[in-house]
Amino acid sequence: MTHRTQTSTDTPNLEGDLQAALEGHLDSVSFQAVLERINWSEHTPAELMQAIHVALQLELLRLAYRLAEMGHQLFPDDRELSAAARVLAPPKILSTDVPAKPGLELSMRWLNKNARDFRGRWVAMKNGEFMGQAATRQALVDALGEQASTIDIITRIP
Repeated sequence: MTHRTQTSTDTPNLEGDLQAALEGHLDSVSFQAVLERINWSEHTPAELMQAIHVALQLELLRLAYRLAEMGHQLFPDDRELSAAARVLAPPKILSTDVPAKPGLELSMRWLNKNARDFRGRWVAMKNGEFMGQAATRQALVDALGEQASTIDIITRIP
C-alpha cells in the first residue's frame, strides 16, 4: 500500500475542487470536505463570501456561520463578511421574562401531530394553523411573502 504525500501538483486539484465548490457543482458532503482543506488566508474575501452563499444554498447553516466568522477574523475591514458574521451568528437570549407567543403552543401541538407528513420539508405555522410548506426555507419565505414576519414557527421537519 502506498501513501500519497502532498505535492505541488495537489494545489491545482485543490483549486479545481474549490472552483467546483464555489460554482455549486458539489453535493453538501463533498462541498464540506473541500472547504476543510482550504487555507482561506490565501483567498479573497469575495471567494469566501461565495462559499458562504453556496453553504446557505445547501442549507449548511453552521458551516456558513463558521465561514463568516473566520472571514470576519481574516478580513476585519470587509463589510460584507462582517455583516454575514453578524447575521449568521447564533441567536442571543436578550430576555427570559417575555411571555411566549399565544399561538406558539398551538403550533407546536399541530407539529407534533402532523410533522411526519412533511418529512424533509420546511413548514410554517401561525396560531396552530398550517400556513405552507416548501423544499427550502427561502422558497417557503418567498411563498409566504409579507405574512412571513407574522409566522410563529418556520422549521424543517427532519
